[in-house]
Amino acid sequence: MSIKSKIIAFQLFFIGLIAVMAAVGLLAVGRADRYIERVSLVYRQLETITSLSLHANRYSEQIAEMLLFGESGRIELEEARRDLSASFATLQDVTRRELDFLDDPAELESERQELALLEEMRAVAARMHATALELLQVVLSGREDEARLRYFGEIEEDLDDRLQRLIDLAIADEETEVRQVEDETAELTNELIVVVAVTAFLAVAASLGAVMLLTRALARPIARLIGGASAIGGGELAHRITVEGRDELAALSGHFNRMAEQLEVQHNALLAHKGQLERMVSERTAQLETANRRLKDLDRLRVLFLADVSHELRTPLTVLRGEAEVTLRSRAARPEDYRDALEAVVDQAEQMGRLVDDLLFLTRAEADSLRFEAVAVPLQDVIEEAMAEGRVLAGANGRRLVKALPRDPVVVAADRQRLKQTALIAIDNAIKYSHPDSAVEIELWAEGRQAVIQVRSRGDTIPAEDLPYVFERFYRGCHVDAKGGSGLGLSIAKWIVEKHGGTIALDSRADGLTQLEIRLQLA
Repeated sequence: MSIKSKIIAFQLFFIGLIAVMAAVGLLAVGRADRYIERVSLVYRQLETITSLSLHANRYSEQIAEMLLFGESGRIELEEARRDLSASFATLQDVTRRELDFLDDPAELESERQELALLEEMRAVAARMHATALELLQVVLSGREDEARLRYFGEIEEDLDDRLQRLIDLAIADEETEVRQVEDETAELTNELIVVVAVTAFLAVAASLGAVMLLTRALARPIARLIGGASAIGGGELAHRITVEGRDELAALSGHFNRMAEQLEVQHNALLAHKGQLERMVSERTAQLETANRRLKDLDRLRVLFLADVSHELRTPLTVLRGEAEVTLRSRAARPEDYRDALEAVVDQAEQMGRLVDDLLFLTRAEADSLRFEAVAVPLQDVIEEAMAEGRVLAGANGRRLVKALPRDPVVVAADRQRLKQTALIAIDNAIKYSHPDSAVEIELWAEGRQAVIQVRSRGDTIPAEDLPYVFERFYRGCHVDAKGGSGLGLSIAKWIVEKHGGTIALDSRADGLTQLEIRLQLA
């Protein structure tokens, strides 16, 4: 028998073998896919029920917190209820998908019972929510004891227990179903192992037979293929095999050559990618150098900052020492003189204390150690509190505070005390630098999705060359030297506003009207 006849005979044999293997493989893959999808649905259902149990516990806890804290706890209760409803919806969706997937009557009936159990859990949860809202009204009416007794009797000892029992029953059913599916999966695995083993044995036997019968006829082309593989393995990617004839080995040699060509192309692509990576490394190195320069700039700014702090502290210390030395050297000093000196010392000490407090605030801000407690804050209340404290300073300096606040609440999500601190800084600056017997106007309104606060006063016009620097630390224009202050207030206000995602700006007109504007995002 010629080589061609042998090849044709073995081709027919291999075609039949491949067809059988393909049929067996398709059958096995089909069964495996079905079991994989079933296992995925079962585990998803168990995971969803477990999540539902956690959300149910959290929902019950939120009911108790709402009854303890009143209306303020209702938001978290509604959030817990949404989570619970989402878990119900997810569980129902997964159960229906599994119901559509099954075809066994017993398994279909089991899934229908799970849907009925789910509807019963939903009904119990709905009753819990209705009861919780009723109890909230009882609490708001001042009958806390009655609400507490009804909570323990109707919710904790009745509805919550019923819901937990239903969830435990659902979890037990799913765990049983998981064990059943795992057993079926183990059986399928054993079957696939047997199929793969038999198929591999047949393939190996057929291959050995083909090699033994065709060795002599195929020795030369195989030797060329081996030599080509050795050359490619040794790094000679440009090596190609001589193709002779039109038989299968010639086709194989052609495929080998194309493979070698693709390897050569991929090798060149890898070299190009290596060059690209080297360029990226160079770019990263340049970025690190830039970052290093920035660090050096920050260190320089730190040195300047320390110099500014030293300058600001030296002045009050010099005054303190001068007052004390002058008083001590005076041989004819009277008690009134000592009192005046002590009052000057107290005044300078208070000034130094305010400066140290401001420096401590900014230092903690830069270290990111300040934490904000963001809550819903009506800005009208913040402004009213700040004005109540600012009226003392305004009255002492002969100024009036005038407000223009809207009736509808203007609410932002922010730290209440920090916003009040910002408002006090704005009002204090306006009082300090306005003309005597003038009015400081504070106005609030909502503009689109922003809340706008404006503090207006009339005094000396701030020069245009000073405006870009008013929010820098220790910066004070020449016209405010006699007003006192540390030069840190606006820096602190700017940091607080920007930490809340807002903006702050200062403008001064030629007619003496100075306006500080703060914009914050509405809640």
